[in-house]
Amino acid sequence: MADEGKTASKARKWWKNLDFANKLPFARNKIVEAYFWALASLFEPEYHFARILLCKCVALTTVLDDVYDVYGTYEELERFTEAIERWDISAVDQLQLPECMEVCYKGLLDSYSGYEEKLADEGNLYRIEYAKEAIVKATALIGRLLNDIAGHKFEQTNEQCATSVECYMNQYGVGEEEAKIELTKQKEAAWKDLNQEWLDLHSSNSIPNPLLQIILNLACSSEVLYNNMEGFTNSETGHKGFIYSLLVEPVPV
Repeated sequence: MADEGKTASKARKWWKNLDFANKLPFARNKIVEAYFWALASLFEPEYHFARILLCKCVALTTVLDDVYDVYGTYEELERFTEAIERWDISAVDQLQLPECMEVCYKGLLDSYSGYEEKLADEGNLYRIEYAKEAIVKATALIGRLLNDIAGHKFEQTNEQCATSVECYMNQYGVGEEEAKIELTKQKEAAWKDLNQEWLDLHSSNSIPNPLLQIILNLACSSEVLYNNMEGFTNSETGHKGFIYSLLVEPVPV
């Protein structure tokens, strides 16, 4: 795991340079958990660049999640969402984003610009377009529902945050357990969609098979992180043992 330690160190250095811990104190510092998730999805040695890229994406998504769930008002978040849709640094001044959203937005744009430059240098910029496929949507839905079902109790401590569970309860007038059962059914339906899309794309060869496998691995690792508990946020009680055995004292092979 010596080389893996170097890759993990690069991720930690990138995160430290963003200085979100000081600039965005409300946001979770989950760079280790993000790397664990990336390693679970891209464990092959030849995917070290993709692994660090995915780690950064997960860490940035966590910060975005906290901006929406913890910090921003509805009006501020509308402007922030428009800025992300524009994907242009000029949106910071034009939309008068709050300072914390400006910090997050600039970090997001700078990081993805670095990804694009690296892929362009390798002649692989086209790979970014694969993220628009339906299989990714199914994977994202699985992760979202797993997160909300497992983390509902934890999220209730924040009055501004509404999970899928709470929204379903309010919309259909049902209790928490019934809402979780129905959302679990939706998650299982998303798995069926994911499997069907995977088979269709695999047989058509429209997307490289290694990329399809990575997307499937993402969904599978979501099941590990969010099975019966919000293990990503609460890794101390959830998946500290997994992280320790994988990154600190790995099993010799």
